[in-house]
Amino acid sequence: MTPAQYAKAIADLGMSQVGAARFLKIGERTSRRFIAGESKIPVVAEMLLNIMVAHGISPEIARAKYTRNGIVAAKPKAKRKR
Repeated sequence: MTPAQYAKAIADLGMSQVGAARFLKIGERTSRRFIAGESKIPVVAEMLLNIMVAHGISPEIARAKYTRNGIVAAKPKAKRKR
C-alpha cells in the first residue's frame, strides 16, 4: 500500500489521520509517517483497510463485538475508580 492509497482508504472510511491511528492502535505520528512515506504500512493494516473499503465496513462496525445472536456495539471500557 502506498502512502496515497493509505490516505485515500482512511478518507473513504471517514477517518482522519488521528482517527486512523486510534482505530489501528498506533501512534498519531506513525499514521502521519505512513502518509509522508517515512514508514512502511504493515501488511495487516493494508489488508484490513482494503477489506473495509471493498465491503463498505465502517470503523464502528469493525470495532463491534460479534456474538451468536448478531452484532452488539462495542462498549467503552469503564474507568476504574481509585
